[in-house]
Amino acid sequence: MLKCMRVVDFVEQQVLFAITRIVETIETICRTITETIEQWEQEWQQQCESVKNRVCTWLPWPLDDLCGWVTETICKAVLVWIKIIKTVVSTICEIVVSVIKIVILIPMTILVAVLRIICFVVDFVINWVKIIIAIIGGIPEFLLCLLGLRIRKHLHACVTVLANSDGKPVVDDAQVNAVLREAARILSERFNVRLHIHGRKLVRVPDDRLDVTACDASQLFSSEAIDLTDDSNGRGTFGDLFGRGDNLVDLVGELLHDTLDIIFIRDILEGDDVGCHIPGTDYVIVDQSASGLVLAHEIGHAGDLWHVSATNNLMNHIVQDDQVANWQRCIFRRSRFVVYAP
Repeated sequence: MLKCMRVVDFVEQQVLFAITRIVETIETICRTITETIEQWEQEWQQQCESVKNRVCTWLPWPLDDLCGWVTETICKAVLVWIKIIKTVVSTICEIVVSVIKIVILIPMTILVAVLRIICFVVDFVINWVKIIIAIIGGIPEFLLCLLGLRIRKHLHACVTVLANSDGKPVVDDAQVNAVLREAARILSERFNVRLHIHGRKLVRVPDDRLDVTACDASQLFSSEAIDLTDDSNGRGTFGDLFGRGDNLVDLVGELLHDTLDIIFIRDILEGDDVGCHIPGTDYVIVDQSASGLVLAHEIGHAGDLWHVSATNNLMNHIVQDDQVANWQRCIFRRSRFVVYAP
């Protein structure tokens, strides 16, 4: 699904681009005027020196001193006016730029923040509607699965790896590949579902954005959740995380099926969780210590599976093994992220 966040981001980018161009044009005009005034100042100073050297020095005393005093007085007066004009022009330019930023940029920032919250709520509600539709519409497939009919299905995902302000990723490529391979193996062997990775991003963020506070319902009402649901560009926050591509194939794919975002972070600060999925969202989080088993567990949550008590089960709270019950296999296969489209 193409999130309304993309529309908000597009509008924001276009407005920022327009503001930037307007500000750059004003600054260019102001710089040109200021440089012209400075050139006038230099030329006037040269004229003053020329008058004193060519005229006043040739006059007899005391006319030479009088000529020098009059010339210097006039020159200083004119230079003062030139400086005043330059200051006025610079001040007007600064005021105009500031007014543009205040009148347009601040309200736009507030509006975009409000729209992001609205988009988050709308997407969250829509996702739950889709989950309910998948449950109801998937009943025939669920029953056929219980009877043993399990045609090969597919789960489409994008990967984002966070990096610190110096560009160092929280996990290296080798570890990411190992985690994805193990998770793909488990999904294939236990559910007959193939994991497709459509894109991988390395996103540099401020150090305080490398972590998520907690994996519980409170995240839904925090700025982290709104940021995680944002698909903006270039701000260096969780808003940049979603790895969906912008090419036509990926965009068409989003229209045809849901894509799961897999985000590698540094740590979940509270509790002992190393992975996280909030029901109703389109992402799973795993920290730098997570294995492919943990990722498969979180993907299981995204596929509507809940915790069970069996210690060898993939969905045990303390995941140690990758076994699944037949009913779990069938619930996962009829979930909204699991489709027939390869």
